[in-house]
Amino acid sequence: LEVSRTPLRLALAQLEHEGLLEPVPGGGFVVRSFNGRQVVDAIELRGLLEGQAARLAALRNSGPRALGDLVACVAKLDRIVGVEGSTPTVDEFELYVELNEAFHNELFVLADSDVLRGAYERVLALPFAQPSFFLPAQADTSQFEPTLTAGNAQHHEILNAIERGDADEAERL
Repeated sequence: LEVSRTPLRLALAQLEHEGLLEPVPGGGFVVRSFNGRQVVDAIELRGLLEGQAARLAALRNSGPRALGDLVACVAKLDRIVGVEGSTPTVDEFELYVELNEAFHNELFVLADSDVLRGAYERVLALPFAQPSFFLPAQADTSQFEPTLTAGNAQHHEILNAIERGDADEAERL
């Protein structure tokens, strides 16, 4: 690969730090495996962090201007999911995934907490913990459209709770 050892060692150390590699006795690394419980735990931890971000976003909400990016994101999601009975195209689905991730990220922008953001980014480093991780698996099933519709409704409920300053409801959702 024509890569010198120093950057390779740094990359391996970083991947180990992120929990994606495990050292092998005697030297070297192997890709870490995860069991079902670890996957569920990581997803639940992400949910707790997102709930706290939504809580802080509601508490620290400085008005409509501050929520502009979140409102715009939800409006774009509405255009994809809004037509009842029609299945989004592949391009629309990919845009939905991007916008879903943008929505989740914007919660952390609004929370305005570097500590919370750092913890969230460490959880997202796990290969199965991203907000849209399971969406591609659902793209070819009959559950595709209802999943997007339900997710979009949840985005609206979270946005509404943040707009009202209802921290408890924002966190719960």
